[in-house]
Amino acid sequence: MPSNPFWEYSLKLYELPHVAEFCLGLQDAINKPGNAANINLLLFCCWAGSKGLVLTKDDFDDLESTIGDWHTNTVLPLRSQRRVIGISDQQKQNLLTQELAAERTEQDILFRWLEHPHRYSEKRDKPYDQETIFLNIQHNLISYCEGLSLRIATDNPLLSAAVKHHTL
Repeated sequence: MPSNPFWEYSLKLYELPHVAEFCLGLQDAINKPGNAANINLLLFCCWAGSKGLVLTKDDFDDLESTIGDWHTNTVLPLRSQRRVIGISDQQKQNLLTQELAAERTEQDILFRWLEHPHRYSEKRDKPYDQETIFLNIQHNLISYCEGLSLRIATDNPLLSAAVKHHTL
């Protein structure tokens, strides 16, 4: 599979302390049709912000539309199947492997969305100071969650880890 810096970033960020729990909590706390937090979009908020990008409501609408069919028709059914009570550990592991592959494809779609020539090409990969990165990531996370009618703390573990991860 071709290199995707967003995927590599996400893997490293997700393994930092408290990030997975925080993201899964947001996903599961409001996991109802039409109003579920998408962990890939939470991670995308951080990655885009670290690149100097401030995402708008229109961007989030476009992102949701871009990945919507894939997420609904591929990722969510695999996750639902994996969570069924009574399946064997081997079946769960197989479904988890398939779900992670589907998540990777979803991140590839998000990465290509950003790589489109008319999106932010003048800002990409410029060096930004810690304060700007913090504010960008914070804005992106809060804006995404507000669109889900979810309030998150401004000092949440994902934001802290993303800013720390950027300096590593």
